[in-house]
Amino acid sequence: MSTLRHHPDPDVAGVAALIGDPGRATMLHALLGGGELPASELAARAGITPQAATAHLKKLVAAGLLATHPSGRQRIFRLNSPEVGHALEALALIARPTRVVALEQSSALARLRAARSCYDHLAGRLGVAVTDALLERRILRPEGEHFGLTPAGARTLHGMGVDVEGARASR
Repeated sequence: MSTLRHHPDPDVAGVAALIGDPGRATMLHALLGGGELPASELAARAGITPQAATAHLKKLVAAGLLATHPSGRQRIFRLNSPEVGHALEALALIARPTRVVALEQSSALARLRAARSCYDHLAGRLGVAVTDALLERRILRPEGEHFGLTPAGARTLHGMGVDVEGARASR
């Protein structure tokens, strides 16, 4: 029996190893809300030296997890795609909570649990409450794993000044 030289499955272990480093995981998590940050800020949040952050960020960019662009004399980083954000969110669901050792950590976690955005959707407790209210008022209806806008919901949102057709066209 011969063994395969090239495994057909995706390299989950390679991505997991990248995300598995605490410094890289912290930097990725700092960008989870869809924002952009310079390397210096990411280094500070991860509690690592700028040199270590640069090495980590190069790996994350090379792997396609982060995208970067210049801004003056520094480089700005962001998650490369919504899929990266979704993967991080999925991992957060099964990960044990980290030990909080500082008030700032506790405050930041509380803010993330309360409300945050991730690319194209509102998340956290606020996101859940808004979704529940829209379902209760029959503005949205469940459609498989997603939600659809009801005709009455479209009228309601249009009456509030929302460009419903423009929103549908942009996702």
